Amino acid sequence: MNSLNRAIDRIDNKTAKPFCFHNTQSKEILYKNNITVSPPTQRRLIFNYVQYIKTFSNAEICRGISFLLNNHSNNPRDFDINKNIVAAQEVFKMLVKQISLRRLFYYTYTSHLYIPFVTYPGAIDCFRNLSELNCGSDIDSELLYRLSQICQKIRTLNVTFCERISTGFSDLISVQQRLNCLQIFQTYKCVSFTNIIPSFKSLSKSLTKFEFYGGNHHNPPLSFITQFTNLRELYLLFNHNDYSVNFRDVTFPHLRILVFKYYSPRFINLNEFLKINGKYLRELQIGKSNNLINFSISTFCRNLKYLRTNFLYNEGRTLKQIFKNCNQLMTLEISCENFYLNEIELLEIVAEHSPKGFHELKVCAYLIGTKLFSKRSRRTIFTEDYIPPRTLSINLTVESNATEIDYTSINEFKKLCIIKQFKVIEDSY
Repeated sequence: MNSLNRAIDRIDNKTAKPFCFHNTQSKEILYKNNITVSPPTQRRLIFNYVQYIKTFSNAEICRGISFLLNNHSNNPRDFDINKNIVAAQEVFKMLVKQISLRRLFYYTYTSHLYIPFVTYPGAIDCFRNLSELNCGSDIDSELLYRLSQICQKIRTLNVTFCERISTGFSDLISVQQRLNCLQIFQTYKCVSFTNIIPSFKSLSKSLTKFEFYGGNHHNPPLSFITQFTNLRELYLLFNHNDYSVNFRDVTFPHLRILVFKYYSPRFINLNEFLKINGKYLRELQIGKSNNLINFSISTFCRNLKYLRTNFLYNEGRTLKQIFKNCNQLMTLEISCENFYLNEIELLEIVAEHSPKGFHELKVCAYLIGTKLFSKRSRRTIFTEDYIPPRTLSINLTVESNATEIDYTSINEFKKLCIIKQFKVIEDSY
């Protein structure tokens, strides 16, 4: 966006250099609205920054224009909506004529200005090769109609479903020929989007990545996922486990990554899914797990290379079973909290039972006032004559100021070749 910012920086209520507004018609429009343009510069511009723009956001552009006009006003409190609209229109005309866009961010709720830029001259060439669209479901129907006519090669579509779903959204989805990534965020105001679901049928062969952020919604209509049989990545994010997908007898032979960042579906549904498709998975992440789920993982997901899950304090045996059965596992991400497996037993099991290719342990620690990797931990099995089966690489994710780490022991672990690399990063959840 830097090149776009440089272009917008030329605009204010006193001056707008020919770099942005080089045609007579635009200058006249600006003059009439008391947005004057400086005389042509004698110095030749080295770069036309605009032609390098491949991404823009309608909200960022409109906010930038509003800020600049307001910042250069004699009275910043006097907000002139008409002047903002005029300046924005000319900027979008300039952009549409000169660029070939790849990524578009269009959200109506973040901007008070509506600019129908897809109707401007040059729009067909500008949007013909659009490959990523990020928008809200309340996007203007006229804009949707024009995009449906022009943009039929979108590869990534990220939609935030809100209270209103504009007419024409189904048409935009249905005409896509190469869409392989679909992300849906269902806000709390969106009660249902069932009227859009029939259009998903056209994506059954092309879609390889699907993300659904359901939040607190209960029993969302997720049965449509079963038609995406070419999926390679599936992400479901809910703040509860009161959702289900009838995966019975549905096979996803290409699925490699399955992520439940917070809660997974109820066990009976998840177990059925893993029973059929677990053998295809290479990465599995489950935010809130239990012993039944972990046992199901050890039974059905034997080709995993990356696993994120949790074990209660008395479930070390299940972790050993996972290491035994999932002999291709390379990375394990696990929490060490009050009722979960502590780092003492965790290190013992990892050192003694992890498979040959295992090399990375990610520990998410939220233990306030607890010291991790203490000498007490090392002395359980890591004696001076201990010979580790392999060198491990431990990444520790720590919530800021929540956990104390014994770096003395970390250094001793390194000497024993228990740890090859150690780093602390802020909690990202």
